[in-house]
Amino acid sequence: MKSVIRVSKFVAAGGEVKSDKNGKNPFYLNYISGDRLPKNARVLSGTIAENLDIEEGKNYAIQVEESKMDEQYGQQYSHQVLGEVTTTELLTAFGKDLFKQVKETVEANAPVGAGV
Repeated sequence: MKSVIRVSKFVAAGGEVKSDKNGKNPFYLNYISGDRLPKNARVLSGTIAENLDIEEGKNYAIQVEESKMDEQYGQQYSHQVLGEVTTTELLTAFGKDLFKQVKETVEANAPVGAGV
């Protein structure tokens, strides 16, 4: 699944947010365009977000794939950042095939051998 998302703080029902084992707060991936993410793929632990260099308030083109099934939490997903998408790029791309344009931009700017 390939999507363009905007990252925001995750706020659980009732306002209580649980940090991960490293004390990092989770993030919510808000859908903008592309494939819609499954519910379990929309919340990202703070540690994973940090490892992916994902920051609150920014937009990203991402690829999400199913990984293992967890008995307690259900289907798990792996996330890969394809590139940051600026607000200007989003505004320019609306009315066109947004993900196609973002993908082409990311591929054009990716280092040789990056496998994007």
